[in-house]
Amino acid sequence: MKKKSFIIIFISLLLFFIACEDYPAGVGSSLITDTDRIESHVLESDKIQFTQEIIATDIVTNSAPRILLGKHKTEEAIAVLRFLEFPDSLGNATVISADIVFHPAPYYIGDPSNFGFSIYKITGSLDADNLTSLIVGNLSQDGNKYGSFKGVVNDTGAIYVPLNTGLVKEWLDIKARYGTSAGNNFIQGLMLVPDVSSECVYSFYSTANENGEASLYLRVIKELEGVRDTLYVASSTSSYYGFSRNFNKSDQNIVMQSGIAYRTRLTFDISNLPEHIHISNATLTLTLDNSNSNIGINTVDSLITYTKVINPINYSSYDYYSNICGGYISNRGKKAFDINMTLFLQAWLERKNNNGMEIAHLGELITFDKLSFYSNSAMDPNDRPKLKVEYLTLPK
Repeated sequence: MKKKSFIIIFISLLLFFIACEDYPAGVGSSLITDTDRIESHVLESDKIQFTQEIIATDIVTNSAPRILLGKHKTEEAIAVLRFLEFPDSLGNATVISADIVFHPAPYYIGDPSNFGFSIYKITGSLDADNLTSLIVGNLSQDGNKYGSFKGVVNDTGAIYVPLNTGLVKEWLDIKARYGTSAGNNFIQGLMLVPDVSSECVYSFYSTANENGEASLYLRVIKELEGVRDTLYVASSTSSYYGFSRNFNKSDQNIVMQSGIAYRTRLTFDISNLPEHIHISNATLTLTLDNSNSNIGINTVDSLITYTKVINPINYSSYDYYSNICGGYISNRGKKAFDINMTLFLQAWLERKNNNGMEIAHLGELITFDKLSFYSNSAMDPNDRPKLKVEYLTLPK
């Protein structure tokens, strides 16, 4: 009898421990209510709708590592330089020759055999840190060309653009007379304007680039009291202003135009996502529309996304949520980009402000590329954006 009682007690204890396993079997799961289970789910793109809008945004180019100069199709870039750091003691010097030395970066877009620009002296006040269409469009100049370039740029060597020696002599005289106040009051700089016939935009290293040896500078051969030597002056301002003569903000695609710049803002309706979930992964896949894109040589093959979840987006301040993604060739032979949206969606679910997400080209400051991605209006459903959300339901 004692033996039978021991067997019954042993079997009861065994069943109890089985019911309390970390991974419950049939007996254990019956003790856990549905609301306390953690389950994995996948939500495909058609469950989350979004709206899109192409927007213009401000970019600061005075601190960019490169300057853009030239014209390609309806897009143009005007460069601005300003040389101020002349010694005060050269008022009596004779300027033998002068040229501006440009070091090309490995990017250009358009026909490299058709590139040219002219140099003009700026005679009005210049705010080089905040170049806008109003400032550039109203820059006054005396109508004279002080230098020009037309030809092929060799990516492996610098180009030397002759500059009017009389202008340089004028700068030396001003600096000798007014000292440190000369630049603020009298030396406004140079405006480099692409030729009307130019069909190429080139990228040159600025004074803010990561490789100091490639910085642009003014080279002056001067003579003072019978001694001839060479003066090298770095540009205090090396900036550009990019603009388009005919950009289509009504484009049905998801578009970003670098160098100007235009971005697309996507705003997602997340009402179909259930409450009490943790998003383990959310990926938005965009497919490039090659026929509507303009991409230069040696470009940056990545996108960057911005979102502001505390205050409305003001184009200058973003939260720490930003993702960089490189493109790849999909199994359909088209280039696709995967954008990690996990943090974005989780923030919006946590009742942060859903002001949408801006998508930009990572080369926004250093290229003139137009990237165009298929939207929901694409004829082929396979080309349309795909948003896949993987999430876990949490206990309530």
